[in-house]
Amino acid sequence: MGAQVAESLAAKGHPVTIVEATGSVATEAPIDERALLLERLHKLGVKTLTETKVFEYRTKIRVRCRKAGDKKYHRPYGRHLPRSILE
Repeated sequence: MGAQVAESLAAKGHPVTIVEATGSVATEAPIDERALLLERLHKLGVKTLTETKVFEYRTKIRVRCRKAGDKKYHRPYGRHLPRSILE
């Protein structure tokens, strides 16, 4: 579900980063559909951070993440997200 939402947002021109706690994205999709979905996400420039958890989420739509085993926190978007992305 998250990968499909990411695809939709990216297709509308929004910068998208998928933050996934496990080692892979879109594991719930059937294998043949998953391969096509991952290809489309790549072509749309969707970034993926696997084995990464959200550490902080603030009301101004700011996110900080940390990759498993890493001591450094990352801001996958590098900026605040516009509220229009969520509408």
